[in-house]
Amino acid sequence: MIRIVTGPPGSGKTTFVNGTAKPGDIVIDMDAIAGSLWFADTTQPHDYPSDVREIARAARNAAVSTALRVAQGKRYLTVWIIHADPNQQTLRQYRAANAKFTELNPGLQTCLERIAQRGPRVARYLEPVVRNWYER
Repeated sequence: MIRIVTGPPGSGKTTFVNGTAKPGDIVIDMDAIAGSLWFADTTQPHDYPSDVREIARAARNAAVSTALRVAQGKRYLTVWIIHADPNQQTLRQYRAANAKFTELNPGLQTCLERIAQRGPRVARYLEPVVRNWYER
């Protein structure tokens, strides 16, 4: 089964998946991928440079493509894909794979408060992303 978890930054996607996934499940999380790609002197898993973001995005896309193919017809395999705001083409791919969707939406103010706790640099980057998510 493919499970897609969407929602703006700060909505609790990773927390939700970490509390719901079972041992043996596959979890594809952009922030976890980025965190595994560089040595950082920080405790903020969301604070990574644009070069790391670009490489992590490519790795996530490859992992998602492979997971969609591998998981087809395997009832015993659950793949969680944390994807804040998939575009229409990606949504079509997920739907074609019979993915189940969970959208997390705790509200604009809650998301802004949560991203503020990640530090000023991360908040500056993510605040427009959060506001854009809620404007559409």
